[in-house]
Amino acid sequence: GVGTFGRLHEADPTAAAAMVRVNVMGVIHGIRAAGERMAKQGSGGIVNVSSIVGEFPDPGGGAYAASKAAVDLLTRTAYRELRDEGVHVVLVKPALTDTEFSSVARGTGRRMGGDPVEKVARWICDALESGSANAGYR
Repeated sequence: GVGTFGRLHEADPTAAAAMVRVNVMGVIHGIRAAGERMAKQGSGGIVNVSSIVGEFPDPGGGAYAASKAAVDLLTRTAYRELRDEGVHVVLVKPALTDTEFSSVARGTGRRMGGDPVEKVARWICDALESGSANAGYR
């Protein structure tokens, strides 16, 4: 995913559209490609990573939060559409992961902290192994 940040009434529409193409359309294309193949074979797992900001947006992050809320809805829908085909669809919603994303997206030039990527990866594996549709807030 990608992010663009700023107050909604000052948002760059071109940057916001590019973000939606990646964050929302990327998930749709991924579900379509993986879901079609997995449904034919009768098994598989799809994991989408969203964020708690999809439900609890920060000021200046409304457009990004909207894209993550869309990921949440798409994942819940895919779960319901594909579960009878043997395909497990999982949504993981970390709060903040310790990557360069926050510093680049928000223009701070520094990492913002958060959970290590290995911990988030473990949540993804746990969700797939447990059969949970939603790994919840982490």
